[in-house]
Amino acid sequence: TSSLLADQVKRILTQTRLDPTCLNLEVTETVVTENAERACTTLRELRGLGVHLSIDDFGTGYSSLSYLHRFPVHMLKIDRSFISNMGAGSENSAIVRTIISLAENLSMKVIAEGIETDEQRLRLKSFECNFGQGYLFARPAPAPSIEALLQTDRDLHGVRAEGARGVDARCDRRSRRELVAAEAGARAGRRHPEPAHQRAGDRHLGAP
Repeated sequence: TSSLLADQVKRILTQTRLDPTCLNLEVTETVVTENAERACTTLRELRGLGVHLSIDDFGTGYSSLSYLHRFPVHMLKIDRSFISNMGAGSENSAIVRTIISLAENLSMKVIAEGIETDEQRLRLKSFECNFGQGYLFARPAPAPSIEALLQTDRDLHGVRAEGARGVDARCDRRSRRELVAAEAGARAGRRHPEPAHQRAGDRHLGAP
């Protein structure tokens, strides 16, 4: 039998008629490693629905590499603590590069969290990091503002919001609007709301 979470997500997708490939569900590294076997089962069920899966705050927990390759996830999100203290020759820079290399070997994409300076963006670009998010690209904003941002084609700090690559490539504008509305409703019930730009404002960093 499928898990309660998978059933709930399937019901919401049916009700909203949202394209599953336009929905990205995030789970923290700590949660997936508390009960790795159960997490693997649930994640497989969710992936079977067609949704995309990310491990959030990666690097802050104690995930076992023997389990990581079994998690059917599409993306690893590097915790902002590594990005904010990333400098030339620093240990954090080495960790970030290692995570990016690990993800590539496991056929996963990478999102760097908490990018606040152009120096950080350029360093991550040189590491061939796939995506980035943070105040450099957008500040927290209400859903209507994020919807308008998704419909534009403008450059933000020299980083183009490319929809031709990554998850957004499979989302038409209607689906994106539905996703913003769905996430806004979900955030309203969270105890600790996450800024809207953290998902909707992901930017493709491109190749060096």
